[in-house]
Amino acid sequence: PVLRGERGTMADFEEPEEVGADGNAPAQVVDSLRNARACLVCKLVKSQNQFVDHGCDNCNFLEMEQNQERMMDCTTAHFDGLAAFVAPRESWAAKWQRCNSYCPGVYCIKMTGELPDFVKDFMKDNNIQSLSDQ
Repeated sequence: PVLRGERGTMADFEEPEEVGADGNAPAQVVDSLRNARACLVCKLVKSQNQFVDHGCDNCNFLEMEQNQERMMDCTTAHFDGLAAFVAPRESWAAKWQRCNSYCPGVYCIKMTGELPDFVKDFMKDNNIQSLSDQ
């Protein structure tokens, strides 16, 4: 499935290419809290530059890589609290935050923001749930 929105096309969700022996993808830790933003789908926190340079480690279908406008639409600077998960599949705290199926990294506890309608439609059509919806 491909999304045709007002700002382009979204490809299918892709699994991370590298996976460790424990089944977790490598983490990219936020490099600066000054310009930190949280993904509106999975709550992963990275700097603006990291989202533009590498996209979201969990939500490749958002196609934020090399797309500043998409990154601004699909992330928020309005979040509270941080939790770092090294082995989310084994962490009770990651399960409590509903991040246990995501890659290791730094996640926000609470966030405010809304995805664009065309992204929400794509996610609904492809049965992808956002942590902000739960």
